[in-house]
Amino acid sequence: MTIDSIGYGAGERDLEGQPNVLRVFIGEGAAEAERDWVWEIQTNIDDMSPEICGYLIERLLEAGALDAFVTPVVMKKSRPGQLVTALARPEDVSDVEGVILEETTTLGTRRKRADRRKLLRENVSAKTRYGEVTGKVGKLGERVLFFSPEYESAKSIAAEAGVPLREVMEEAKAAFRQGGGYDGGP
Repeated sequence: MTIDSIGYGAGERDLEGQPNVLRVFIGEGAAEAERDWVWEIQTNIDDMSPEICGYLIERLLEAGALDAFVTPVVMKKSRPGQLVTALARPEDVSDVEGVILEETTTLGTRRKRADRRKLLRENVSAKTRYGEVTGKVGKLGERVLFFSPEYESAKSIAAEAGVPLREVMEEAKAAFRQGGGYDGGP
């Protein structure tokens, strides 16, 4: 934190031998990583066709889920089942839960608050011989930890060029690492 000013104050209330004082620091925090919180919404299902899972994930993402996934689990009475999990911002919880209740056979959901620490992100692009691939860098402070090509960008370039998606993604990462084929980032 870069401190701009410090303030002190004393209260009028007697706290029986304890000082009644306050010290406040005003400044700007170091931007190493972002912190926030989300809701983790879950339900266990043992009587739904797994064919529905792909569609469910699509609907959850459309409803505002930051991420959604289904995990195979073994439930009571040794029944195979699915654990449906979605992460949502507070303002999207109702919509995300609504999708789970409408699209699955569950009778209810549970949720818990989850604190997150996120790397700083920056949109960049890497120039490959097939075209420019957009992506993100993950940064901790000013240090770039990695470059991740965006799936849709690499997919369209791979389809246009008639080459495997894996090849486009690997070349984009290599171009970024070499430092000469990207815009943005250090």
